Amino acid sequence: MKKEEIKSLLEEAVKNDQDLNGLMVYNLATGEVVASTFSEDYSKKTIEISKIFQGTEKEAVTIVESAGGTNWVMKSLNRKVIYDVHIKEGFWIFGETKISEAPTAALEDGLELALMVGRLL
Repeated sequence: MKKEEIKSLLEEAVKNDQDLNGLMVYNLATGEVVASTFSEDYSKKTIEISKIFQGTEKEAVTIVESAGGTNWVMKSLNRKVIYDVHIKEGFWIFGETKISEAPTAALEDGLELALMVGRLL
């Protein structure tokens, strides 16, 4: 795993996207932060929230008899978008946008970053 390269990739993406507050790559099962542009405390709290959400999402998938698991989740909170994209084997990328009228590229960029990070894991 190339943690420093992943961290550089995240930092560069945040620096170049005026709509992003930050990005984080983490392992949902273990709670390990691989790389993050957020503070350590914020990163840990975000993983806790993601674990809770994924638990409720699994219940919802069971109810509707989905053919597969969740690959990405996007939530809007008062015009701020947060998203999680599954990379592989329990690894996810989390992104948070600034409050905006329409940060439409947020999920697209997250999907692209997930592919790039997947190659480095």
